[in-house]
Amino acid sequence: MKKIILLAATFCAFFGTAAFAAQETITNDENISKVINECYPGLKDYYEAGVMSVESLQQQTLADGSTEYDIKYKFVKNYYDQGEIEEVLREQYPDIYGMSKAGIIKDISIYRFVDKGTGKILTNVAYNSTRPQQDRAPRFGRWFRRGRR
Repeated sequence: MKKIILLAATFCAFFGTAAFAAQETITNDENISKVINECYPGLKDYYEAGVMSVESLQQQTLADGSTEYDIKYKFVKNYYDQGEIEEVLREQYPDIYGMSKAGIIKDISIYRFVDKGTGKILTNVAYNSTRPQQDRAPRFGRWFRRGRR
């Protein structure tokens, strides 16, 4: 019985290590980009747009000499810096650009993200109004809560 268990353990150890001759982690951005372009063309647009973060990329050399890659990634928000915001507003959102130049809105932030339902890269623009709070109409929810007390 001991011989069978020893034989099974040896068999598992041999085939478990024989599948991969070598495994290497790729961390260089240039090499990551090259692997994505060559092996994962469906992820290329996401990576170039900055809405995909590569958490790990493993190069595995198999026993027969061929190479495989194992990539782990996640989608992230890609925020524009303040220098790019004005240019993006001017080119893609002229109405919002006009409101910012007129002083109607402030605190503008823009980011790109991946819509998980469609897989498209979308842009979100957020801003605050410069109108004082007392000039705005009261919100129904607050008025209703005060009336019930």
